[in-house]
Amino acid sequence: MTRASLDEIDHGSDARPSPEEGFDVGCAGIAAALPAVRRAVVLRLGRPGDSAVAFALRPGESSDHTLRTDVVAALLRRCPAADPWVWLTRDGGHQVEDSDAGWYAAARAAFAEAGRPLRFVVVTPEGWVLRG
Repeated sequence: MTRASLDEIDHGSDARPSPEEGFDVGCAGIAAALPAVRRAVVLRLGRPGDSAVAFALRPGESSDHTLRTDVVAALLRRCPAADPWVWLTRDGGHQVEDSDAGWYAAARAAFAEAGRPLRFVVVTPEGWVLRG
């Protein structure tokens, strides 16, 4: 797991996306837009700062692994990016939450079925964490 503060991101690590990919800038914009109140968990596929497709799950709305996997697979088919990232935006901090694990498992299944490499990031108001 890689952690990065939006204020002090070390671009020298191979585990983090390069600045050329626009990931740091895109995540900074996403995190800055997150309100302090409880909000929907939003899953996006694409490139931060560029085109992406999204799915929002309202607070308290449940989903199971099969539904989440189907959602990721559908987003992957609709995604305009050739080599998309998956990023989950939510409130809270860097600690792993149930929604992170559930969406990561679903993304792994959908991307494996499509034969695509997975890069999964969780974006919170505190920064972003590369989970896979």
